Amino acid sequence: MKRPALPLVFAVVLTAGLAWADGSVTVAVGKTVTVDVGLAKGLDCDDLTVADVSIRTRNSENNELVITGLKPGKTWCRAGSSLAGATALVHIVVIEKRD
Repeated sequence: MKRPALPLVFAVVLTAGLAWADGSVTVAVGKTVTVDVGLAKGLDCDDLTVADVSIRTRNSENNELVITGLKPGKTWCRAGSSLAGATALVHIVVIEKRD
């Protein structure tokens, strides 16, 4: 019987704390929401015509994405980079403004 590769198990356990849970957020056109991205720094988005997205420091332990809906559509944004540590991938869905 083969044993699991211990180096692989250790790598998974050690890096598990570096990434924040990926998720999805819905925002209406003209509205703004924030998303906690932990210690992730830096930002890369697919389509900034759908949403205005920026990253800011919330406190010494958390940064957050500030997302404002611009037009209906979908885009993906990654806060952080694999080289810099923590990352968070966020699927942004912008919907029509409701009255």
